[in-house]
Amino acid sequence: MRKGLRNVKGVFDGIRAIGGSQTSKSDLESLDFEENLKSEHFNVSKIVCHGFPNAPCCIAFDPIQKLLAIGTKHGSIRILGRAGVDCHLRLEKEETVKQLIFIINEGGLISIESDNTISLWTIRQKRPTVTLQMQFNKREDVSQAYLPFQSKFVYIGTTQGNVYLMNIETFRLSGYIINWNKVIGMLQSVHPGAVAHIAECPVDSNKLLIGFRKGLTVLWDLQKREALRFKHTEDLCSVSWHHEGRMFISSHIDGSLVKWSLKNPQKPEVTFPHANLMEADGGSPTSFRPIQRVFWLNRRRENADLFLFSGGSPLELSQPCVNIQLNNHIDVLQMEHDIVDIVPMCDTPFNNDIAEPYAVAVLQKNDLAVIDLTSDGYPNFENPYPMDLHESPVTACHYVADCPHKLIESFFMVGRSQKHSEGFSTKQWPVTGGEWGDSKTSYSEILVTGHADGSLKFWDASLLELQALYRLRTSKYFEPGSGGSKPTSRQVSSETTADPAAPASGGTEASGGANWQLGDEALAVQLISFDADFQRLLVAGTAHVCLLSFSRREVRSEIMTVELCVEQYDDSDLHEDFSRISGSQQQQQQQQQQLAAGSPKQPPDRRPPRPRFGSSSSRSSSPFHSDVFQNHHAKILE
Repeated sequence: MRKGLRNVKGVFDGIRAIGGSQTSKSDLESLDFEENLKSEHFNVSKIVCHGFPNAPCCIAFDPIQKLLAIGTKHGSIRILGRAGVDCHLRLEKEETVKQLIFIINEGGLISIESDNTISLWTIRQKRPTVTLQMQFNKREDVSQAYLPFQSKFVYIGTTQGNVYLMNIETFRLSGYIINWNKVIGMLQSVHPGAVAHIAECPVDSNKLLIGFRKGLTVLWDLQKREALRFKHTEDLCSVSWHHEGRMFISSHIDGSLVKWSLKNPQKPEVTFPHANLMEADGGSPTSFRPIQRVFWLNRRRENADLFLFSGGSPLELSQPCVNIQLNNHIDVLQMEHDIVDIVPMCDTPFNNDIAEPYAVAVLQKNDLAVIDLTSDGYPNFENPYPMDLHESPVTACHYVADCPHKLIESFFMVGRSQKHSEGFSTKQWPVTGGEWGDSKTSYSEILVTGHADGSLKFWDASLLELQALYRLRTSKYFEPGSGGSKPTSRQVSSETTADPAAPASGGTEASGGANWQLGDEALAVQLISFDADFQRLLVAGTAHVCLLSFSRREVRSEIMTVELCVEQYDDSDLHEDFSRISGSQQQQQQQQQQLAAGSPKQPPDRRPPRPRFGSSSSRSSSPFHSDVFQNHHAKILE
């Protein structure tokens, strides 16, 4: 794919060389081009995907190769590494990817789909492919799977509470089965529910910790086939071992964390992390959200336990959060979107080592955040991938080729100052796996995207991946206090006529008694035109037009605003216009008949008055100087 892409780029570079040389028109006409290319020589194929994966549902991390994998509900898998390493895989069926498991440091990835298909992907080659596949046909669905480091067997838990073993070299099930009725023992007859979590004991590989959905956790001895049981009344979400293998912690649906000791399983330590925070703030305990995921880690610098968990906040607080608990101190990091899953990033793959995380990846519904755990304040790492491309829906695109390199550098420097002001971590992106060749073109390319919130984003498209350069918000030109009025639209009835003496302003008062209505799409960018040589940008929305010129320094300038007043009609008004046109033809026929019969002439229909024009000015500080044209009443004909 990369070789074919270079060939295509070479063709374009050759064409540009011919066009830029001093070849006369007669010389070009004398050139004899042999046209051997046919339609079957061309094939449209997907090279790279930009933006955030749609409907993500699971995430995995390889601590040695330092790769992230994200699965979605539409049968796609994204593998991310260093800047430029972005691999997109598609399943044969668009089934939900329920879970992803890296075969650590061996270049393998196991995917489990909603139809119980288990696939093994080989990611050591340029084009990852499925090498082994198995259809799990046990009349029960796969609920959870677990692969210990350097193990040849995957533990597969099901919705019926059973656990099977599968060899990853042959993708065949072993005859060893852990049945739920043998696990719960003779003293309990209630079904424990689906398998919610599986984890191997850090100090004894013959012991397997199995967590069931209804609150029962069992430490199963694979050789002796004996069980040590830990019973809790609330439904289980996840479990995590302490690296010494003598204790573990479980998270539950009621927002509690429970510490268990293998020596004394009858006396667990139950805590509600956010209840302590509320009591410290003077509040009273209440109901809490489930803690979907918990990890028991360590911080060597303080020689203390570090707990990472998602959820657990009071029901009154709707914003999702990630919690970092060091000793008795808890830092609550609020997220913008619902949390799908979290995964810590550690240097060691061994669960019996002291796991000190340097970052945590938070997969959200519409974003991927990687948090720096070694810096004060826990800032986010700057994501090299355009995950925020669809932060606001893309409504317009504009592509610029042969963009001056100095302009791209200026955009990059201004964009860097923006990101530093937003509080990103000063450290490098921690996902550094994979290798990617140089696919840079001989000319610079820029992609400008317009969004529904009125913002514009400038991307360096010279490489296969998009690199964020600069972000511009046109909405600031219409904020209160800027001097400019927000672009609005007005619905005018066909029976209402405007008063020519009324002022043309952007306020809430409208002539003729009509009401101004501000829609959510009032600032959406519809058209973009960018002149890279003269460094001017023209942006048009549904009710405004902005003309901007770029400056390498942020300056305070006066913005000239011109207000246009053109009547806007909805669909019913347009239908009335068309019926009025057709009706006028009938009226003309009737008038001719009436004149022939001596009847009086009917008065003609009146149209709305002509638009009014006005002007105002405001001031703004920005690298862009702007002239704003507001179209408050635009007549739309589609």
